[in-house]
Amino acid sequence: MEISVVVEPVENVGYRATGLGLSAEGASSEAALQRLQEQIEERIARGVRIVSLQVPKDKNPWLRFAGGLKDHALADRWEQAMADYRMEVDSQPDEL
Repeated sequence: MEISVVVEPVENVGYRATGLGLSAEGASSEAALQRLQEQIEERIARGVRIVSLQVPKDKNPWLRFAGGLKDHALADRWEQAMADYRMEVDSQPDEL
């Protein structure tokens, strides 16, 4: 299994590897990665599971309601009332 890990230089330490909520330091990036891998393996040995979770990136939860009032008599009257009110307000801009 491959996971993404952040490896960054740390002043007076060497490097830090961070991933899966864990962090490990070492004199070299390889040493930091090795220590992080050991931590992950220890957790797996204790029963931790690492799985992939697919989350839709572009799915808008509001889209399921789109078109729900299409051809609904009440929605048509509401839309007309909004248009009438907008025309009234636009014709008297200084009174607001």
